[in-house]
Amino acid sequence: MNRNFCLDVLGLPHGATLEDIKKRFRELALQYHPDVNADPGAKTQFINYLKAYQYLLNEGDQLSDMYSEYKSQGSSAKQPQNATDEFEARQKVKEQMRQRAREYAAAHKKEAEEIEKRVLVTLTTGWPWKAVRVAAAFSCLFALALLFDYWLPFKQIGNKVEAKVYYEYFNRNTIIYVDGASVDVPEKVHLKVSRGDTFLVNFTGMLQEFTGYSIRKADGKIFRFDTEFNLFTFYPIIPFFFLIPGFLFYYKSNSVGFYILYFATCTAYPGLLLHQALREEKLFHLVTWFLE
Repeated sequence: MNRNFCLDVLGLPHGATLEDIKKRFRELALQYHPDVNADPGAKTQFINYLKAYQYLLNEGDQLSDMYSEYKSQGSSAKQPQNATDEFEARQKVKEQMRQRAREYAAAHKKEAEEIEKRVLVTLTTGWPWKAVRVAAAFSCLFALALLFDYWLPFKQIGNKVEAKVYYEYFNRNTIIYVDGASVDVPEKVHLKVSRGDTFLVNFTGMLQEFTGYSIRKADGKIFRFDTEFNLFTFYPIIPFFFLIPGFLFYYKSNSVGFYILYFATCTAYPGLLLHQALREEKLFHLVTWFLE
């Protein structure tokens, strides 16, 4: 099988371009495909057309055929009169091969660009685009809540200390209040507490993000122990991180950055938001704060 034979099978001239080949195959497929033609012989004809079409789409085979044809023509035809004629003949065939390769590459590039455009249109229209923008909106609202919550007065929950207990079996450091309530604390906090101190657990005002402990001594001195990490540790980096999906309201482009942001907003951000909403009942505290 060679290029010219495949073109003959499809009923095309030997100088047909890749676009001509694709157009001709679509015409034959509409006529002989088994789904549209119940004739028993149509299936065999379609398979022949398909094999020829697939062969012609292979760039390597096309270039190999051209080079083989050149060699066969060179061996059977009359030898060039001199070295200059031979060189020019070789250059002409090489240029034909290059031109065929350029046509093939250009056609594939155009086809790839059309596919990319269709993908972009699919992702940025209809319900997928609405769902992504809803997720982006919730992420931005959470970011704004974090930015605002940082400046609100903190809430402190606690009481005077009645006793402190270390449960060696459970490896727990427990503070017991005068009203009988208790709270487990890290060892460094446990060592600093004494009976009669006021021990407080600190939270932010709106989302009630746990931020650490405070110990108020009888003489008025205050010791504060912040948590190693919370949503405000690197303020305002984490709030800005949740603002990133907001770019989807203004940024729509057939680029790698857009697709990364698009799929992150579909997958990673909803998971993070759900985790934060359920952790320490933040959603409940947020709703309660607005209703107050």
